[in-house]
Amino acid sequence: MDAHGAILPRGGAKRRLRYHGGMIRSSVVASLLLALCSRAQAAPTLAQIGADLGLDADAIARVQKGALVQAFPKEVSERDLAVGFVFMVKRPPAEVAAAFRRFGDMSADPNVLATHQLASAADLDGLRLGAHGDDEAKRYRAARPGDELNLGASELAAFAKLGANASTADVERTLRAVLFARYQAYRARGLDGIEPYARADGSRDGAAEVRAALQKALPVVQKYTPAFADVLAHYPKGRPAGLEESYHWILYNLDNRPTPTLRHRMTLAVDGGLVAADRELYVGHGYNVMQALGALLPVEGGTVVFYGAHTSTDQVGGRSTALKHSIGRRVMAKQLEKIFEHFTK
Repeated sequence: MDAHGAILPRGGAKRRLRYHGGMIRSSVVASLLLALCSRAQAAPTLAQIGADLGLDADAIARVQKGALVQAFPKEVSERDLAVGFVFMVKRPPAEVAAAFRRFGDMSADPNVLATHQLASAADLDGLRLGAHGDDEAKRYRAARPGDELNLGASELAAFAKLGANASTADVERTLRAVLFARYQAYRARGLDGIEPYARADGSRDGAAEVRAALQKALPVVQKYTPAFADVLAHYPKGRPAGLEESYHWILYNLDNRPTPTLRHRMTLAVDGGLVAADRELYVGHGYNVMQALGALLPVEGGTVVFYGAHTSTDQVGGRSTALKHSIGRRVMAKQLEKIFEHFTK
């Protein structure tokens, strides 16, 4: 595989997704990096890292030569899509970390219709459904349990109160209130604050899906990076010293539908490297939740970069282009892809 090739995740034809712009995900891969990059001893060698990641000698050699190499963990449920990559650049970690921060402009993504940092209700004032807003407003006015819109039971009730004649502006106002309530609940209670989505056959618990992905990674992370492991599992408790975090609302264009998303980012500098996590705790439609982990690890001769994520979706067997595009849209993945392109020219 080269940096611009197509990648087919394991799991058969129904799980095929196109690799967009050289970006793939794997929470377990990134978590192994998190473990390694925080060890209070000499930096590991590329060969050691590769062995821990399950890469064979050929893959390790390709990374050493500057290739972007894929790595796949086991998916944790039938709805889980998990993929990942690793590459090396011949620059010190501080320089690579500076590039990571510099390439964090979400507005450069053509699928991003609007975005804003989120800290108060007023920060959502600019959220509008846009060019396809009237069509989307109809969906909200007629919302029922199902996967056309990701809404909890209380949120469905809020839109039902608007009535069939509510304007698009009325729908947008209620949507902003829904998003801010979800932000407040998550900020206060972490994963416990995420209201499940109502489905025709019951509910979809996004927090449980995030926890399932973390369960496989946390024992290793806990052994070597207890502070970051604790904040991943128990946020908002146990914020370690030096943790940086931010929230954003993002309006994506998925299949010509406006898709409001809430994203939480955490970064922590550790022993000359950097670890980061992006968690999309609410998504309007198309998929349920996403958690990405990434890190920059000092090794002899440069910096090894890992990225990975788990995406929970009810559309694994479908043909939705939104799901295909969701791989290419990951904010952190785009930042790391730009690092790869910048330092390997």
